[in-house]
Amino acid sequence: MQAIDDLIAALEARCTASPEREAFAWIDPGRARALSYAQLLERARSVAAHLQARTPDDGVVVLLYPPGLEFVVGFWATVLAGRIAAPANVPDIARSGRGLSRLRSIVDDTRARVVLTSSPAVAELRELEPCRGLDVIATDELAQADGWRRPDTTADTIAYLQYTSGSTSLAKGVVVTHGNIVAQAAFLATCSGFTADSVSVTWVPPYHDQGLVSGICEPVVHGHRSLLMSPQTFATRPGGWLRAISEHRATHSGGPNFAYDLCVRKVGEAERAGLDLSSWRVAYNGAEPVRPATLERFARAFAPSGFSPLAFQATYGLAEATMRVAGSEMGRGVMVVELAADQLARGVAVPAHTGEKSVALCGHGPVQRPGRTVAIVDAGGAECPPGQLGEIWAAGPDVASGYWRRAPGSDHAFHGELAGRRYVRTGDLGFVHAGELYIAGRLKDLIIVRGRNIYPQDLELVTETAHAAVRPGCVAAFAVDRDGEEHVVIVAELADGKHGDAAMAAAAIRKAIAEEEGVVPGAIVLVEARTIAKTSSGKIQRSACRAAYQDGTLQQVLTWPALTT
Repeated sequence: MQAIDDLIAALEARCTASPEREAFAWIDPGRARALSYAQLLERARSVAAHLQARTPDDGVVVLLYPPGLEFVVGFWATVLAGRIAAPANVPDIARSGRGLSRLRSIVDDTRARVVLTSSPAVAELRELEPCRGLDVIATDELAQADGWRRPDTTADTIAYLQYTSGSTSLAKGVVVTHGNIVAQAAFLATCSGFTADSVSVTWVPPYHDQGLVSGICEPVVHGHRSLLMSPQTFATRPGGWLRAISEHRATHSGGPNFAYDLCVRKVGEAERAGLDLSSWRVAYNGAEPVRPATLERFARAFAPSGFSPLAFQATYGLAEATMRVAGSEMGRGVMVVELAADQLARGVAVPAHTGEKSVALCGHGPVQRPGRTVAIVDAGGAECPPGQLGEIWAAGPDVASGYWRRAPGSDHAFHGELAGRRYVRTGDLGFVHAGELYIAGRLKDLIIVRGRNIYPQDLELVTETAHAAVRPGCVAAFAVDRDGEEHVVIVAELADGKHGDAAMAAAAIRKAIAEEEGVVPGAIVLVEARTIAKTSSGKIQRSACRAAYQDGTLQQVLTWPALTT
């Protein structure tokens, strides 16, 4: 196919070459649907004609869809209309209006006047305070419309605003252009081997960058089948994800680290026996820390089902770079290094000696790839030597230009500079070892106690495994200042029905952290299940949890101040 630099050209080229080929399928049980390229283009053009008649040329359109293929139509319709899409999550009204403030901030920030959704949600959305006064349109109820006009789209045209997860601050809209997406798709082909023969399965929600890029944008650029399923289906029946990979002979699929642990815990031997995972060539793991122990458990559990550990790919990315920044080498598995814990706490990565306390970290692939450069930079703006920890910076054609409607100077993250080249500052800590990128944690989340660096993800892992009453993946570790000194606070969710074990769990957590990390927590707070703030990809929002702790708004079951040792 001729080289393209915008999404409209990509979709039109696919329709010209293979109009009847299946582009997308919704594979939730009992709700199977599919769209060919011709069907997608026809439906999206019709909705785009409505948008062109009802919105200004540079207007932003908020996409608020329940899970389903209608989001795919709405997104591509917005692109075809030459408008700017702003994907967002439908607020969970049943759970105390969760998400309403986020939606309100997105509507205010975009100044959108139109919301696209589907008929199951339209009545509810029209009654929501952030949507009152807006034109809320159910795209599956629109009459067929002609009169679509092809917009004058280039690589620099804005395609969508990807609102950041808000894991460390208020959400901001990353400006993603057509050229950014096409460049990211090219990088994914290099990193993960996507071709027209690939088959992907995605359950990550499409308002998240991973779900949108890997599930809805990249497949059209490369022309392969994309099979979509609901995140709720995965959460309640994770075996359904693996069955979809098995039945559809998927080659590419993945999700955050917790997804693999959930499958190990919830998919029993009888269900595993019916799976054939031998077609799964790239099992990417990203959006949260990749844990070597998780990879080992999953590989061991699903080896009889044909899964190869060589399929694992540790990935790292952020919305400011469209999605992915780095990924381990395809088909090689994930490299793991054992580092000296005391040296890592001092900001230096040194392999551990036998018997020495160590930390295991996963490699995330080469720092140099075609179209991508990753650098580790110190606080003074100089590139770090191999083995020294610093901030991860990334450069490439898929790095966005900035945040939507932010004042000059407020988007300093996009203006790192090395050797005359522009980089995005990620805010994450990492280092280079043997030419490969390793992630050490979030710069803003780093805890410093008596001059020693402590990484919250290490504390969280120790807490998760300290007692069976703690819900896996539901722990936040952060620091609070008391009398000019940082103290560690642990907030952990208790599993349902485990309130009676709270005191024993707190004691076990304190003991484990003191023994394994050499720190006595300033406080351990055990809270109700499903109350810790998380991002759309399931990452713990440590800053939000810290704020709730300081405001006294955590749904506490038990709070245990540290005991004198």
